[in-house]
Amino acid sequence: MSKQETPPIEFQQESSWDHGELLEACSACQCVFLVSPEHSKQICPICSQADLVPEPDKEARWAPELVLPIQIDQQTFKNYMERFLDEVPYKTNDLTVDNLVERVRVVWWPQWLVDADLEGEWEATVGYNYQVKTARERYGNDGWKSQNVLRTEIRYEPRMGTMNRHHDNVIIPALHTNEERIRQLGEYDRKQVVKFKDGILDRASIQLPTIEPGELREVAEDKFRLIAEKEILEATGAQHRQEINYRGVFKNMNWSKFLLPIFSSYYVDDHQQCHPVVMNAQSGKLYGRRMASLKKARKKTLGLAALLMLVFLVLILASLLSPSGGIVCIVGAALLLGTLALIPLIRASVWNRRQEKTVSQFR
Repeated sequence: MSKQETPPIEFQQESSWDHGELLEACSACQCVFLVSPEHSKQICPICSQADLVPEPDKEARWAPELVLPIQIDQQTFKNYMERFLDEVPYKTNDLTVDNLVERVRVVWWPQWLVDADLEGEWEATVGYNYQVKTARERYGNDGWKSQNVLRTEIRYEPRMGTMNRHHDNVIIPALHTNEERIRQLGEYDRKQVVKFKDGILDRASIQLPTIEPGELREVAEDKFRLIAEKEILEATGAQHRQEINYRGVFKNMNWSKFLLPIFSSYYVDDHQQCHPVVMNAQSGKLYGRRMASLKKARKKTLGLAALLMLVFLVLILASLLSPSGGIVCIVGAALLLGTLALIPLIRASVWNRRQEKTVSQFR
């Protein structure tokens, strides 16, 4: 599938930006989404812990400027999911690739884009490499000899100047959970972005920001200041920085949204608890707890126990025919067979504890 194609229709659920969509929220994770009426009140695509309910106190402002296209088609999704589930011991009946494909939803989640003009003065103390030639005396077979040695040192010098620059599309987190989500799903290749246009988000759920631009002014200024310092260092041609200070202003800040795609699905475990399984819709990286079925493991343990009991009875009969050392053999056999019978239950329990410890809730 080429980089500009949309995903197969099986992966899409309707929504766009201004065609009568509803704002709904999750009571468990407090995420708010723009959804179409026909998909209203579905299970939350982020936490899978509650159904979405109408959210009259919110509004969907700031239509997106840029969108990162989906790169994963349905067959690739299935292939990744099969590998993701392959190592799970004693899967729950609901944890199947077909179920996850049937329930999959496209969700777009936001980051802010900020434009600004930087105007003002700067001063810096920067370092330049230079080489110093010295002589070193060495004693050899021919006596003392002088040898030239070059070493690199740094010369720091003051610099100052003015700045008048415009910067577009500096990315600022729009979710409180932005860093955790990137850690869970991996980075996106933002070079593949396209301009937002009507219909590009059809058949999807759109998550709204949890942090508004008014709360992010200082964060944006810090980002622009870092950009300015990098440009100042490049302009001076220096190799090292000791101190760089931009003493200007940040004017004409303009905010818009940048949307990134995920595939969200879920399954139900033995206790009827829903677990989200989420995929980075560009890279295919998967995230979610893959819980084993302790019910299946217990059945397997009971089956093995019944089979091994027969073996145990045979050993008892054999020991009666050969009394010498019979008790020791029976005790040893009992311990061995009991351990073998418990392996499925132990394996499933250890797997689930590891999942709960190492895989945090998707946010």
